[in-house]
Amino acid sequence: MPAAGFSERIKKIFTFERTFLLILLLAIFLRFYFLDLKLLHHDEAIHAWFSYDLLTKGAWVYDPSYHGPFLYYVTSGMFALLGDSDLVARLLPALFGTLLIPLVYCIYRLGYLDRRQTLFAGLFLAVSPDMVYFSRFLRHDIFMLFFTLLLLVALLWYFDR
Repeated sequence: MPAAGFSERIKKIFTFERTFLLILLLAIFLRFYFLDLKLLHHDEAIHAWFSYDLLTKGAWVYDPSYHGPFLYYVTSGMFALLGDSDLVARLLPALFGTLLIPLVYCIYRLGYLDRRQTLFAGLFLAVSPDMVYFSRFLRHDIFMLFFTLLLLVALLWYFDR
């Protein structure tokens, strides 16, 4: 009987919402902790330089060797707000990588995932080495993933309404 009482207390403590919040907090920790510990990778340095160039010269010219303007404009804006550093360059990828987890919750709220599936999907996104890596890396990958998942949420919401 005492074991049953213990499991009931655990269920009360770890409700679905609290568990999902813990997963979100884990994702925040993994994405923002020591974000500037390592130097910028070659690709990151190129993107940071183009963003800094946009900030200081006020113009950006498309080069087909690289991607479109979103990364450069938002990073340039971050540099203008918070100063130019490795940490500031990586803040938006970390934020967008973290925001993937609430998008999974949106899919749950729309009724396309049950609670267990939502927790597993959120946990996998939170701790996946690839997701953590690209959420701490100034490249276009995490932005594309975020906007793709956002589009999925928007389409599911549209189809429901």
